[in-house]
This record gives sequence, C-alpha cells and structure tokens, in this order.
Amino acid sequence: MFAQYFHRAFQQFYLDKAPLFAAGITLYIALALAPLLIVLIHVFAIFLGTELAKTYALQGGTTVVVISILIALISVSGAVLAVQDVLHTLWGVKAQRSLKHTLMRRIFSVMFIVLIGVLLLSSALASLLISIVALWVQNVWHLPASVIHMVNTAVFLILVSILYYYVQTALSQVNIPKPAIVFSGAVTAVLFLIGQIALTYYFSVAVSSASGLVGTVFVVLLWIYYLVQVCLFGIELAKAYVYVHKLPVTVAKGYTL
Repeated sequence: MFAQYFHRAFQQFYLDKAPLFAAGITLYIALALAPLLIVLIHVFAIFLGTELAKTYALQGGTTVVVISILIALISVSGAVLAVQDVLHTLWGVKAQRSLKHTLMRRIFSVMFIVLIGVLLLSSALASLLISIVALWVQNVWHLPASVIHMVNTAVFLILVSILYYYVQTALSQVNIPKPAIVFSGAVTAVLFLIGQIALTYYFSVAVSSASGLVGTVFVVLLWIYYLVQVCLFGIELAKAYVYVHKLPVTVAKGYTL
C-alpha cells in the first residue's frame, strides 16, 4: 500500500512539473531575504543594542527600513500567492478571476504571512520551553540525553505537521480528507527533519572553513528549494492517498474542480 502511495506521488511530482514550480517559489522567497535581513538588523539594533547592529542600522536610516518592509511584504505575499496558484494547479482547482478576487487574495496573503509568523514564533517559544523543561527533568530524574533528544524530535515533527496542515487547508481551498493530510503531513515532517540534520551538519563544518562560509548563501537557497519541494511532494502524497482509496474531495465556495 505504501509503495502505491510513493510510486504515484513520485510519478505525479514530475508530471506536474513540481520542481519547476518550486524554483519559482524559491525565487520569490530569495527576493525577500535581503530586505528581511535589513529589517532584522534594525530590530536587533533597537532591542539588543549591539554595536555591530547599530553600525549597520545607522548607515541606512528609517527610509531604508520602510522600503525594506514594503519590498519584503510584496515579495513574501507574492510567494504566498504563487504557492496558492501551485496548489490550485496540482489539485486541478479553478478559481474565479476578477479585480475584487485579486485584491482579496493579496489581502489574504498578507494576513496569512502574519498567521505563519505567529505560528513560527509560537513554535519557537514552545521549543524553548520544552528545552528548559527537558533540561530540568534531566537534572532531576537523571534521564539520558538520548531520551531528551527523542522528545525534542517528536515535538519538532508534530509542530511541522501542524504547520503543514494549516498551509494545505488555508491555501489550497480544497477540503482534503483527514487521513490523506495526516499521512502526507507526517511524511513531510520526517523529510523536513532529514533536511534540518543535513543543514546543521553543513553549518557545523562551514564555520571552520572559508570556502564553506562563501557557499553559505547558496546552501540557504538550496535549503529553501528543498523545503518547497518537500511541501509539494507532500501534496502529491495526499493526492496519491486520495486516488488509491478513492476518497471524495470538495472545494470551497467560488472554486471548482
């Protein structure tokens, strides 16, 4: 049964040109990286007050920050709309096209960015809290480090699965059967974890290598490309699950299959 899921998912992944779509989405995200970095430097200068951050912040001023925020919002919202269009393409969803619909999609994309930001911040705080509790438990109960690592890994997989679920349901406008989205979300989370381990290993090696530091930008872009492809493969897995089990799929109002 699992072989059927993965065979059809891999087949449709390339037939639907998912790697090409992933490259386009990666470009949108890459365009937002530079302005987001400028905004982060100013945030660090305000809240942390580090000398390096202040030096870079003073060189630009408020105008640069405002322009950077606008460019970042346009780029990231464009990436969200691109993801939504790709999801519609993969699921075969057709949407109504009008000026009102276009404006509503742009507003929705900005709101979605805020939602994702809140979810990511919440997950980061949850991970920090779990790490603190795990450290306390380890000191009190003298548990081995492997157990704590397993708990952190399990929490990471759950958080990624939840994030994947909300991205799928909020952007695709497709009412995906719960078993399909749970299965594809679990596989997506595992693939995310594998990529995270590989990226962590690279940076642990790169910090001691000049050539590694030069290639960091390339690796970050490659990492983004990998993450986008993993998400699209998760969609193909959900489609394969629906196809194999012949489950009904419906769409939201205003959309057709």
